[in-house]
Amino acid sequence: MNIFPEVLLHYGQLLLALLVFFLTGRLIRWRLGITDKFFAELFFSSFIGMTAWIALYAIVKSGGRTINILWLLPAAYFLYQYYPKRNTVRKPFFGFEITAHHLGAVLLGTLLCYGWEAYFFFWPDGPMKYHIPFWDSVYYTRVTSALVVIGLESSWALDMELSNAAHKGITLYHYYELWLNSLLVEIYRMPSLVLLMAVNVPLFHCFVLIGILAWMERNHPIKWWLALLCFGLLFVNGVFFEWYKAHPFTALSEDVRSDLLDFVGKKTGPYYLYAIGLLLLFQRKKYEDATVWVLSIAIVTTVALPTMAGGVMLASLILWILGNIDRKAWIWHTGMAILSLVTISIFFLSFGLRGVESGGPSELLANAIPSSWQIVRTKLNLFIGLFIHIGVLYWPWLLILILLGFRYQNFAWRDYVITCAIVVTGAVNWALLSPNLEAFQFFTHPTFSILNLLLTVQLAVLIIKPHVNSIRYGIASVGLIFFVWINFNRHYTTQRHYFSYDRLYDFEFLNKIVSPKIKSQIQGWGVSILHANEYVRTFQSHLPVMVQMGEYLPLLHPTAQAFSISTFEVPEVPRLRRYDLTLMAFTQFVNRQKAEGTFRSIPQSQADFIRKHKIGYLIASKSAIVPPTIQPMITDSIVDSKSGERFYLLKP
Repeated sequence: MNIFPEVLLHYGQLLLALLVFFLTGRLIRWRLGITDKFFAELFFSSFIGMTAWIALYAIVKSGGRTINILWLLPAAYFLYQYYPKRNTVRKPFFGFEITAHHLGAVLLGTLLCYGWEAYFFFWPDGPMKYHIPFWDSVYYTRVTSALVVIGLESSWALDMELSNAAHKGITLYHYYELWLNSLLVEIYRMPSLVLLMAVNVPLFHCFVLIGILAWMERNHPIKWWLALLCFGLLFVNGVFFEWYKAHPFTALSEDVRSDLLDFVGKKTGPYYLYAIGLLLLFQRKKYEDATVWVLSIAIVTTVALPTMAGGVMLASLILWILGNIDRKAWIWHTGMAILSLVTISIFFLSFGLRGVESGGPSELLANAIPSSWQIVRTKLNLFIGLFIHIGVLYWPWLLILILLGFRYQNFAWRDYVITCAIVVTGAVNWALLSPNLEAFQFFTHPTFSILNLLLTVQLAVLIIKPHVNSIRYGIASVGLIFFVWINFNRHYTTQRHYFSYDRLYDFEFLNKIVSPKIKSQIQGWGVSILHANEYVRTFQSHLPVMVQMGEYLPLLHPTAQAFSISTFEVPEVPRLRRYDLTLMAFTQFVNRQKAEGTFRSIPQSQADFIRKHKIGYLIASKSAIVPPTIQPMITDSIVDSKSGERFYLLKP
């Protein structure tokens, strides 16, 4: 199958999005009289433009009930700081040097970032042209569908819309890149999972690579081939050797680490974007701007705020004690961190999900208060252990830095203080909030993003401007290539593994699914039935909202998904988040029938649900029994010989 037209099309879509975002942001910065060197201008203008598009789209689509409305606060700060006085002479719109090497580096860098994801995502010999990625990415398209259809920021938005629920509140999540994906779906009119993997994810990789070039630009003229070096440096993260698996403790280091290019959830891009932006602002000694910048990550992914706000408060306290900042500056930075925490709290108290036990925040806070000395010791061991894991993972890069003649005086002191402060507060948050399964996210993504990028920019500068003799430089270069190769090989293996979900299906089954007859029916919503024994074996079975069937659906239609009608058959599993079930559409449908006195049986309610919402297809697992009340609606069926999954066309 010739997939070159699709590959070229999506690369063009990525470049077009980057160009539009850049021109939008550049217009804003030009009006404010702000101009920087080429790559810094490209980075900051593109981010501002992308954020402006996302915020405007989200506010309009949601009727103002969106966390993106909080962008008005940092926007007001920067307008106050930079709004030009009268008679200010502006530089030309393109008032910065643009060379052939600059453009070459942009094209090569974007091509490498796009090519990395495209290599794993596209499927030249497959019936759908695309591989089915890891389930996390498939789930993101469910949230994207909700944003496209009703503009509600909630994991259960479509369930609540389908059941006409009264409690349509906002829930905590990382909506920034999902609003971007929703915007791309509206513009390009293509399946959401395709745009997520082929445009959205590599776009954030491009931002980070451009940010690294912006850092290097202050120290060295940029040649086009430096984009290749920067792409290689994207693999600078924790090095996990195979022999670590021989010991139970060092084996855990693999689960602690997080990075940009191979994280299976494909949600680390915004963290790295913020981390490189923070370092660039520090490089320009814009410390107040850097504080506002890093705290606004709460709008992008709220779970990062406790770590980032805590890091700002701890870093400003340390710098004040050391005499690097005065008391007024310490109060300002600390006050901004507290203000961000208060603002986010007020927002979710006003617009958050109500009327049900949402679990998350209350459960996390309950875990923060230990009930015994044994729990205190466990949390303390976790806190200390995290720093040992960091040492286990990062000693190779420290060795390379020493060989390259690293001196901390070559870099801003504040870079190290804020990085260490964020790592410490992230570790504190994870330890305090454990054993909640989501507690790790307070540490891994915020801390490793800035730690990895701080190492990356330091290595980049020392490589292009050596401070040691040729022998040491040669040894360091060989070591650098070796460690990058180890990470590259592991990333490659991980990606190949997690883009193989489609191998669960038979080719003949997928060929029939994408046939015009079936594909034309996948224009709306379907339902699914998953047998209890098979449910137990699913990944993330403790999170019912994330257990889905028909992972191929988001590759075929922008908003296609199958709602579970077997929510009353979900078995008890460890740590089951039962409130997920209460919010799902079929559960609410049955509960409403019971309240109205029209409920007769679950099989009858399943049939009623299909008729009411004019469902066009049903997906059933191998062991699932299709109720007699539904069987008369079936007009056609496809059975997968590998998984045993059955796809039925329905006529309600």
